[in-house]
Parts: sequence; C-alpha cells; structure tokens
Amino acid sequence: MKAITLQKSLFNRGYCYISNFKGRAEDIYFDSTDDLCFALGYILKNVRRVDAEIPDDRDDVLAEIIPNYPITSGITSGGNDMKWAPQYRIYFSSIYNMPSALKYRLQDDNQMRITGSLFVEACMYVGFNPGNMQDKEMIKEAILEVFCDENEQSAFWDGYIG
Repeated sequence: MKAITLQKSLFNRGYCYISNFKGRAEDIYFDSTDDLCFALGYILKNVRRVDAEIPDDRDDVLAEIIPNYPITSGITSGGNDMKWAPQYRIYFSSIYNMPSALKYRLQDDNQMRITGSLFVEACMYVGFNPGNMQDKEMIKEAILEVFCDENEQSAFWDGYIG
C-alpha cells in the first residue's frame, strides 16, 4: 500500500512544512522512501518547468515561495476559465523511464506534466520554484540534507543519473 508522501516525510523529519492547501488537493503516494527519493532525482533531472496557476484572490499562496510571481487573470493559457483554487504542476523535458507513482499522475495530453498540488507544493519547499529556472545544485543539497540515509541518497542518485 502506497503511504509515503513528501509532505509527511518532511514533517516526520522535523521540517516545519505545512501545506497551504485544504480540501480536494491531491498528493502523490510512494511505496517507500527510497521510491520517493528516486522520483525526486528523476524530477530534478527532467524538470522543464514548475507551473503555479493561482486565482487572483489567492496570490498570497505563493508570496513566501517566490515574490512577484506573475498571476494570470481570467483565462488560462489553454483558453479555459481560470481555476477556482491554486493548482501546481511539473512539466518534464522527458518522461522516458518515469517512476510509476509519477506516471500515475501524468496528464492525458501531450504536455508531459504531472499534477498533484500537495506534492508539487512540497517540492517547492525543498527548492523547486515556479517557472523555468531551477537552481539544481541548491535543490540537490536540500534533498540530500532531508534524506540523509545512505539508501535514500543512493535512490536519489539512481533517479537523477537515470
């Protein structure tokens, strides 16, 4: 049974991460912490961008993570009405050999993106930022500080090196 999440892992290790999401936001579940670490390595290697779609009245959600992040009003880039609640996504440059837990959250379109706003928000806590630019060295350091067990770090590197 998949019960491991990044959010719970951070909390259980003493990090003061508390989600801004309530209600229907979804997470990504892993069979083990090693699987989670592998997925984080995979994401870091293949991330194209992190997307934050935030309604106008909820722009405070991102204020602590990335000040002055541009909030789109009215209509999404896909031509749909703006979301009623914040929604985060990770877009990939490749989905080759994507871990199954991530593949489960892969959207059924050609954009190579996953949803699971609780998970993506937790990824931002360890250093991923909305937008195209990721400080991969800083993110690696943050992840390896949180997951300091030798097996966890090995799993991370396996996902990163791929």
